[in-house]
Amino acid sequence: MILQLLDLMDSRATQDTIDHIAQHWGLRDAALYYVFQERRIFTAIRISDNTPVMVKLSTDERTLYHEIAALKTFQGYGCVQLLDTAPAFGAILLERLLPGQSLEDLFPAHDDQAIIHAAAVMHKLHQAPVPTNYHLPLLADWLDCLLHAPSLHLPVMLVAKAQRVAKHLLATMAPAVLLHGDLHHNNILASGDTWVAIDPHGVLGEPLYEVGAFIRNPIKPLLQQSDLTEIITKRLDAFAQLMNAPRGRVAAWSFVQAVLAAQWATEEDADPGQWLTIAAIVEPEMTGFMDLVE
Repeated sequence: MILQLLDLMDSRATQDTIDHIAQHWGLRDAALYYVFQERRIFTAIRISDNTPVMVKLSTDERTLYHEIAALKTFQGYGCVQLLDTAPAFGAILLERLLPGQSLEDLFPAHDDQAIIHAAAVMHKLHQAPVPTNYHLPLLADWLDCLLHAPSLHLPVMLVAKAQRVAKHLLATMAPAVLLHGDLHHNNILASGDTWVAIDPHGVLGEPLYEVGAFIRNPIKPLLQQSDLTEIITKRLDAFAQLMNAPRGRVAAWSFVQAVLAAQWATEEDADPGQWLTIAAIVEPEMTGFMDLVE
């Protein structure tokens, strides 16, 4: 059971938590680094060997369980090194990647290189064994809300098409692997001269699903580009080639994910518009694939 001191995580509670876990793991110079929803991340130095580390805190026990399972499985397969876990504290201890810049730093000037790096990370991750000792969600679980309880705030025809495409994709999936699940630009960081994944969600499904998060990100600067459509179509071309996959199927997963992201946005009372823009651009790229669906 995660400690009550993690429940609210306001500024005072967060500092108390940092101090508590710093003592638990023998850390110094702990400093809050990043805050997002139920997560808090802070940097520190491990006293025993002066190693730079990151500590991630979460109040969501299920999400934490999935992440720990994914991190343990991905060790040695292109993911950040997991140093220790403390589920009772809602915490995990990770290596700190240095220099640590993300693939977003390559956008838009070197998007072609970012695609190559992302595809290489995907390939490494997907070589990991499929875990059998953890209960992890399936892609069908993630898509359940879109298939069975779509938001009334989304375009009806678009949702209907996404549902048809998703059902066909699920019915014709390649053998499942462990997926990161959210492999966008800011979840791929530089470690020395290599690129490494962080923050895996841990979901089982087809490898091509992994591409969708990259296709639609980094969303804010991406939408500001005058050649937005060209950028996305070039990405679809590149990933199809690098992953030796049908381009239409890559586009299909990217389309379904963009609509799914819009669905999730409405569930959080956020504007789904940015994701719908991406879906509208990707939709016509499924032409060949749709011949199999309809």
